[in-house]
Amino acid sequence: MTQTLKCQIMLKFKNMRDKKIKKKVQVVVFSMDFDLGLNSAQVLLLEFNSKNSQGPIGFQNITGSVEENESFIQAAKRELLEETGIDSEVLDCHFDFSFTDRWNNETECIEKLFLCIINPERKKIQISNEHQSYKWVDVKIVREIDYTFPSNFMALNKAVELVGAKLK
Repeated sequence: MTQTLKCQIMLKFKNMRDKKIKKKVQVVVFSMDFDLGLNSAQVLLLEFNSKNSQGPIGFQNITGSVEENESFIQAAKRELLEETGIDSEVLDCHFDFSFTDRWNNETECIEKLFLCIINPERKKIQISNEHQSYKWVDVKIVREIDYTFPSNFMALNKAVELVGAKLK
């Protein structure tokens, strides 16, 4: 290996170490009767609050940042509670997204996916001021255009896949 190649490799690893990594979570919330399975499942969509938003207005799953000294699962449970008033366990979907922060191109993001399943009787939620409304949509009819970001629709599909596999 040449000295030049060694220097290029070392510089690449140094740049990777110097890049900021932002940890994020995404939580897909289902309202579902387990006896009926996915045939009864609805997904929660939260609408951005246009007064607070610096970006596009539209619908999304629950998302948020992992705070210092907080695990991904702790962040998922906290964000679920903060954004909806739902105090519940979350399931790690063992799936994540990697992307560059839309506000800072120097920051790489890793966003882990979680799932929360609630009983249909608990569908009334308390949204935070981050959102202006919410809606429940049947998982069989929700489409990618129902979401602002494609990763939210991908997350829904992963959650449906996970639930389908668990119910078999």
